[in-house]
Amino acid sequence: MFIGSLLWAFYRITQEHLPASITKPDQIFPHFMVTQMPPGVSGLFLAALFGAAMSMLASDLNCLAVIIVEDFYGYICPGRTDYQRLRVGKIAVVASGLLAMLIALRLSDSQGSALALYYFVTAVVAGGLAGLFLLAFLVRRAGRTAGLIGIAVNLIFTTWATLTMNNGHSWNLHQWNYPWHEFTIGAIGNILLFVTGYLVSLMVSETEASGTTLWDWLAMRGPSQTTSLPTQSTQRSNG
Repeated sequence: MFIGSLLWAFYRITQEHLPASITKPDQIFPHFMVTQMPPGVSGLFLAALFGAAMSMLASDLNCLAVIIVEDFYGYICPGRTDYQRLRVGKIAVVASGLLAMLIALRLSDSQGSALALYYFVTAVVAGGLAGLFLLAFLVRRAGRTAGLIGIAVNLIFTTWATLTMNNGHSWNLHQWNYPWHEFTIGAIGNILLFVTGYLVSLMVSETEASGTTLWDWLAMRGPSQTTSLPTQSTQRSNG
């Protein structure tokens, strides 16, 4: 965002016109480096940029491989050897890398930007994290079933709202389009997840996890404070 603001200020102040070949905001920064920076400085900057991108992608691919091996492969196929788990991890890295390349090629031929796609995916997949946290922190009866149903409801709502917002820019359902501003999708999704999870917790009886909610923490704090006060007053009287 800071780089984008500086680029906007530069072209606004200098009144320099961008060529007609630039049709997306993602193309302005490379054009600036090629036309405005000295050859040596632009080369060093590009090398640093590629190095940072490679290190970030490597860590992301490793994280995806760990999630696939530990949370999916280890759950579906327990008791596998380390060699088998390592092989699945390598396959996951290759598959994730190919998928990232396909998405990059798709973005290069479209008028959209990578940042817009990131916001879209984040809004759909991670839109209910706050609601899920509040559900686990405030509701004692909320368990696995309540959390999963709340996540499913939030995912359905967020997908519909993101695709049909702004008068159906991606999927026009006419009178069934999302009617409010796009900034309200996350807030409504979190509230929807929490309310759905709470209602499900009232209908589905699950084993309560002790010591994990706000009310358990307040219950544990109460006796310790009340018992410590007489001890302090007794010490003062003895002194």
